[in-house]
Amino acid sequence: MINLRFRLTGIDKFRSSLKKFPQQLLKAAAGAMNEEAEETISDAKILTPVDQGNLRASGHVQKAVFNGLAFTIQFGFGGPAAGYALFVHEQVGVFGLIPGGGTRNDSPRAYRRHRGKRRRRKFVGQAKYLKVALDARAPSRMDRVTKRIQARLERAR
Repeated sequence: MINLRFRLTGIDKFRSSLKKFPQQLLKAAAGAMNEEAEETISDAKILTPVDQGNLRASGHVQKAVFNGLAFTIQFGFGGPAAGYALFVHEQVGVFGLIPGGGTRNDSPRAYRRHRGKRRRRKFVGQAKYLKVALDARAPSRMDRVTKRIQARLERAR
């Protein structure tokens, strides 16, 4: 008859690791989603209409707010541009759905005087700048976020 004996070591360390894992996973997920939000805002800034630059400069991502095993990340445009950020985002007729589109390039405001001559002023950007950026990133969003979470968890080991 064969007698086998096993001695398991590190059980306490393993148990404590299991207890810490949900918090580590939550922190990694929040960091990954924050990076995704930052990249989305960067893409949206490229599409944002510019007159004086306040709206484009107001793009921001706030840190994750944790509530138990859930978190929220808010991002968007506002600050000094809050009064007109929504207006500009929603005015498809004025700002168009393609960069530089819409009626604003045909308006009297599209012209200005420069050194005594009337010059055409070319507006850039488009309406739905944030939605377009979100929609463009949507198909592969979960793949990017999953890879970021995995990388963060591996670094935390």
